[in-house]
Amino acid sequence: MNFLRAHKVEIFIFLIAVIARVFYFGISLNYQGDLTKTMWAADGYYEVSRNIIEGHGYSADSAPPYTPYSFRPPVYHYFIAGSYFLFGGYWGVIIFQMLIGSVLPLLAMRISRFVIDSRKIAIGVGVLLALEPYSILFSSILYTETFFTFLFFLSILFLFKYFKEKIFYYSLISAFFLGLTTLVKPTAQYLPVLFALIFIWESRKNLSKKVFIYTGVYVLVFLLTISPWLYRNYREFNVIGISPQQGSALYTVLVPSVLTIENNTSFKQEFNELLNTGVAGPNQTNLVQSKEYAKRAIPILINHPAAFALLSANTALNFFIHDGMLDVLRHVGFTPNERLRKPALFILLSSPVEFFSLIKKFSTTPMVFVLLGRILWIFITVVFFAGVIRYFRHEKITPHVIIALSLVLYFMLTSLVIGLSISARYRMPVNLFIFSFATYEVLSIAALLRKKYSDKDVSVS
Repeated sequence: MNFLRAHKVEIFIFLIAVIARVFYFGISLNYQGDLTKTMWAADGYYEVSRNIIEGHGYSADSAPPYTPYSFRPPVYHYFIAGSYFLFGGYWGVIIFQMLIGSVLPLLAMRISRFVIDSRKIAIGVGVLLALEPYSILFSSILYTETFFTFLFFLSILFLFKYFKEKIFYYSLISAFFLGLTTLVKPTAQYLPVLFALIFIWESRKNLSKKVFIYTGVYVLVFLLTISPWLYRNYREFNVIGISPQQGSALYTVLVPSVLTIENNTSFKQEFNELLNTGVAGPNQTNLVQSKEYAKRAIPILINHPAAFALLSANTALNFFIHDGMLDVLRHVGFTPNERLRKPALFILLSSPVEFFSLIKKFSTTPMVFVLLGRILWIFITVVFFAGVIRYFRHEKITPHVIIALSLVLYFMLTSLVIGLSISARYRMPVNLFIFSFATYEVLSIAALLRKKYSDKDVSVS
């Protein structure tokens, strides 16, 4: 009972997260008609996990000879297969994943307190993550984001504990979880370099041999964690690498995106023209092809600097403001028939009257949720940046703050390779930091307004 009383807020947030995810999954299941359609996603995790479960090995093939698969690293596939055997089917996999998704707000609350030591802000972060629609969606489909974010949060939590308590063991746990995170999604593979630099920066006034040893051991634990997968890829493909995703994304996603802007065409047209030359699609590229595709992509990008710069600016902006509501609605059968003639932000900035007339027009259609979602994320983005500026002006800068903001920048920069395929999923691991500074700004403004009006009341009296 003492535990329940002490953690009643956390328990409440966990419960609303569970209810939200079960409710959404139930609607999606009713619409899709069966479990496989409801949980299936386009990245091949169902197909590879199915082969593992049926004893065909780590392959995406639907029939013999079941060639080795290398496009995506193995941990999430084996998480699915392991959960399948542990809980007796894919029902158990999805229920387990939804529970993990419901734990994420609690982990985010713990991490947020290291960044900004405020109980109110931590609660705000927990509630926002519990109810954020895209997080709810990705808890119930076979994409990596929920499990990736879970391992990523554990790595960051132990890293933050290390910087606060200086217990070396915590940094080793952090490095281990970061290795597992990378073996779920290779986006995290360069983070050890960033963290190593922060290790050294944090000790800049007292640099010693010990600091460099600790930093080196952190990187070494990370490398040891991913080394079995590197060895497997070297054995199978004679290439040391985690995934061919980087080279594939550069050539099959970023290049068509740049050419779309340069040639004033559609992404589909440019993408199909590229595939017609014999290039392997984004999910079919192997490690051997990855280096070749990167070499082909870079000269094309260099030859179109204006289009590349414009695309990068658009991708960076949408990293922050993309709402993902179309995907959320599509999975429950409420795909809007309407489409905007141009991005909602452009309409809002160029013609606010038109924008609000669109809201009125779409108020009785699912499209209103897309517009409201975009407005909300524009607001969150604005108060996030305002909160960062306010924090730097008025608060003490700690390693935790530097790491938090560096991670937001890191995930934004790594998302640039996605080009026109950018979506809210690429922001999900750092939503907690965006929510933390946004809530900090909102609470700061609220406090200033309360003070202003209370002073007026005093002067009137």
